[in-house]
Amino acid sequence: NNNNNSDDDDDNDERQPPPPQEEEEGGGAAVRGRTVGLGMELRHALPALRSAVGRPAYTNVVRGFEGDLDWVFAEARQLRAARALPPPSRADVVREVALPSSAFPSDHLCMLAELRWRRRAA
Repeated sequence: NNNNNSDDDDDNDERQPPPPQEEEEGGGAAVRGRTVGLGMELRHALPALRSAVGRPAYTNVVRGFEGDLDWVFAEARQLRAARALPPPSRADVVREVALPSSAFPSDHLCMLAELRWRRRAA
């Protein structure tokens, strides 16, 4: 286990920043082992998957928590993100304290991306 939350490491609880974002054509970002939320590290064995919506600062905002829980992944060898719905401003999201609100009826923000097939070399 590579996260630093074990009982043996209580004295050395320095959080490491997330790895640098790898940009893809169309704004996608590689996600390979990133510490999110409450120190949980997410990993997958599918290196060709890329986020089609970049790395949002938050997709869920409730009392006591603000973080990115939602993603749109695409297989980078065959698909590219042509565009993505930009996130609303934080001021708009917290206007009524947290989510859900009258403007955003869910506790998760909408994640939307237009994906396009990559052309195969002839």
